[in-house]
Amino acid sequence: MQGWAVAIAAPQQLEKVVEQIIAATVQYFFPRVKRTVRRRGKRVHLLDPLLFNYLPVFILNKEVYSKVLNMRGVTGVIGPVREAEIIKLKSICDRDWMFTPPYKSRFAPRQAVSPTAGPLAGAVGGDRASLAA
Repeated sequence: MQGWAVAIAAPQQLEKVVEQIIAATVQYFFPRVKRTVRRRGKRVHLLDPLLFNYLPVFILNKEVYSKVLNMRGVTGVIGPVREAEIIKLKSICDRDWMFTPPYKSRFAPRQAVSPTAGPLAGAVGGDRASLAA
């Protein structure tokens, strides 16, 4: 019964489950994604779980399984999960378990742009050489 499984946390309980898993010295994988939002006109950086309420944990034996299953905030444990899937998840994250989605810009480098709203509406911006042409 040794291998990876997934603990399912109740809504808003994932952080508490992670704290309990750390205290119980159970091996786990908690990937996160950085998100930037605007609140009251200011940019705020948030760290959201990549897997929503799911937390991969390594189950050594029935004792660890029952310990994880009986933690406050855990609604269930599903598994086993193939180790190849965990390795694939770890490969897309950095060493701090942070996932950075690939960024694709809507504009080409040095492309002239013209805002349609706001204080710069109607102004043209971009590379001076491409604007002169």
